[in-house]
Amino acid sequence: MTTDGTGEPTGSLITSQHWGADPEAIKRYPYDPEKAKALLAEAGYGSGMTLEMIFLPDAEYRKRADIMMDNLGKVGIKITPNPMQQTNQYFNTEKKGDMYLVAWPGKPDMSQTFALLYAKNSYYNPSGTTPIENIDDLINATRTSEDLAVRKAAFAKLIETERDAALFAPICHETDRLRDAQQGERL
Repeated sequence: MTTDGTGEPTGSLITSQHWGADPEAIKRYPYDPEKAKALLAEAGYGSGMTLEMIFLPDAEYRKRADIMMDNLGKVGIKITPNPMQQTNQYFNTEKKGDMYLVAWPGKPDMSQTFALLYAKNSYYNPSGTTPIENIDDLINATRTSEDLAVRKAAFAKLIETERDAALFAPICHETDRLRDAQQGERL
């Protein structure tokens, strides 16, 4: 997958530079257009499908949306772009749209990110459900120790379980190098 300079491709919410990163999870779903086409055909979408993607209406999001539309178009998924200001309300509250393109900034502790996205009662889980029965236990296990080795093992189990369910589709992480360069440009 090309990110056109927007970051490094990933298959995990946790960036490769984070102490809790799981290298196997990061490369779990490699970009494989032929496999994607086969899976779409198996699901009954052999002739393709169209999805509405919402995103914020600024230049950075438009660039990300264009990259997504290009990559998904290569496997037969046509995207109807819908840039708008009230993305959270439209997707999370009104439960409209098929895809929500978001640059998730993460939180100081990745346990918060997982809780915000996957806990059954979280605003960022608009369905209020999850196929992972013990999601709260898995998230809480990442918080029960100050020992980074213990926490890393808990994150690995959480990430593996979440990746099996494919609850989220992380595409890329902005690298530290990119963030530093962008901050330098803003000064």
